[in-house]
Amino acid sequence: FGGGSSGSIARALGVLIAGPVRQSGCTLVALLPVLPQSPWFHEHVQCAHEIHYLRSGVAFANPFMDNTLGAYILGFIVAIWRPGPPPRNAPRWQASAAVPAGSAAEEPLALARCVECRKWRGG
Repeated sequence: FGGGSSGSIARALGVLIAGPVRQSGCTLVALLPVLPQSPWFHEHVQCAHEIHYLRSGVAFANPFMDNTLGAYILGFIVAIWRPGPPPRNAPRWQASAAVPAGSAAEEPLALARCVECRKWRGG
């Protein structure tokens, strides 16, 4: 999101929701910080079809410190926008574990940006 500022998050969500989701029939899934004091949070997140609050902390690897995992200071949500018009009522928040209990998916997700196409890739 261009450095993670609230303005860049608002612009990115606005473009993605108006274009690919509403016009092209795509589903958008976004990991977002919980920032209810930000206008973008009320404008865009409250028109999502689903909101899942991650109960456990989310940690990110710091590439400047030997990829050491560190917990992020804010809480996070996973918001989902489905094709078509926004829901009539704001979604109810659902508490979800960051990793489902008993799952084998306890390895951290690694992302890297391709130097050729600049797209983010998971691995």
